[in-house]
Amino acid sequence: MKRLAATLTIVVVIIAGCVSESEPEAAPTNARELFEGCVSAWDGNHDGLEARIRARLNDPGSMETHATYYNPDDSISDGEIAIRVDYSAANAFGGMVRTNAWASMGLDCEITAVTDYGF
Repeated sequence: MKRLAATLTIVVVIIAGCVSESEPEAAPTNARELFEGCVSAWDGNHDGLEARIRARLNDPGSMETHATYYNPDDSISDGEIAIRVDYSAANAFGGMVRTNAWASMGLDCEITAVTDYGF
């Protein structure tokens, strides 16, 4: 019985160590840190910008994102950076068109403005 109690104590200590509170993430200090913290780790795309573009397309289901970029020389001192997404989508005639869209992204990862939808 003492052996079981000792084992349970060790398990509780290990679990408590694993669920300890982590330190808050530091604020980004440059455009790269901001961009990498805001895009999907899965595919590298900004889901909020994709959603805004899809909402304006003739066939939203046809949108395929190829890449999302930022300008590494952009400064975050003004509270935002410019990002570009390269995508393709079906036009009104059913043909696929490849283009890009430009937007401004704030420090909170939200799209503040879409300056060019690419169509």
